[in-house]
Amino acid sequence: MDQRIRRLEGFQVIKVNPAYSSLKCPVCGFTDKANRVSVEVFQCGQCGFTGNADCVGAWNLLERVAEEHSVPILS
Repeated sequence: MDQRIRRLEGFQVIKVNPAYSSLKCPVCGFTDKANRVSVEVFQCGQCGFTGNADCVGAWNLLERVAEEHSVPILS
C-alpha cells in the first residue's frame, strides 16, 4: 500500500501510533475501553457523545497528526 500512496503527487505520508484512537472521545477526551459499545458504535461514558467507531478513530488520528507534526486541520 505504501508504494501506491508514494506514487500520488502532492501527498505526504505521516505514520502515527493508532493506539487507543477508537477509544478516545473526540469531544471531551475521555478514554476508556467501555466507550467502544460494539465494533461499529462509540459512546462516551463521560459526556455521552455517540458516533461511528471508525469515524471517531479516524478523527482522533487526524488530530494526533496535527498535534505531533504541526499540521493544520482544515474545517
